[in-house]
Amino acid sequence: MTDDCQVDRPGVSSRTNLRVLTVLLLPREGVPPIFYYEPRLDEDEDEGDLEEPRAAGWGLRSRLRRLLRQVRQAEHHAPAWLRSPIKWLKTKLPADERLLMALRSADRIELHHPSLLPADRAEAAWRAYVDRRLRSRALLFGIYLLILIPATLLTVVPGPNILGIWVTYRLIAHGIALYGLWRGRAGKFDVCPKQADVLDGPVVVDRKEADRVQRHYHLGGLTGRLKRDRVLARLSVRRRKAEAAAGEGQPK
Repeated sequence: MTDDCQVDRPGVSSRTNLRVLTVLLLPREGVPPIFYYEPRLDEDEDEGDLEEPRAAGWGLRSRLRRLLRQVRQAEHHAPAWLRSPIKWLKTKLPADERLLMALRSADRIELHHPSLLPADRAEAAWRAYVDRRLRSRALLFGIYLLILIPATLLTVVPGPNILGIWVTYRLIAHGIALYGLWRGRAGKFDVCPKQADVLDGPVVVDRKEADRVQRHYHLGGLTGRLKRDRVLARLSVRRRKAEAAAGEGQPK
């Protein structure tokens, strides 16, 4: 794979520590592909975050981490009947959360895709993904903004305001994700397709293939992410079959 995509925008090309994200495009049958990102085990996740012009973003990240610590502390002191809902909320976090948060400070995306997929189609799939996630995140941001008002009223209730802290945390997270997605849509960073033969196998549905790709890229969470996707896919198939069976059983 050759590096045929260079960052030449003013103030960016002169830096030696560009933030380059390696994103894997993993096709799925009949549905949009998965775009997977995580810092490699041999990389520093916060590389470049402390330098200008990213101080503002770093400040948001610090606030986000403080809020997350407050959520955990509140969860620790919460009554038993509240702990299960909190754990359930955690399982509902978007699977691509880390990628969307990282886009806010990216200088370049190296989009690794199967060699059988043309580069222009890989780029088109990425643009469609950004547009789709921008719409859904904007909707979620608005919903959480509406929830924040009644959630803040719970501060008068004795004990930790778990709902208020959680809603604030998610509101900031959605805001950062929206900023990153806006940067992607506005062309604030380059997207460089890279053919990767290692992705030619059935990575999404085959656990051995997923494990091989995870080792190749020195990742730690790919197999878990794809396991979650397989579970959701099976549940979706079962739901469609149940709906079809219910429809056939109804009198015409």
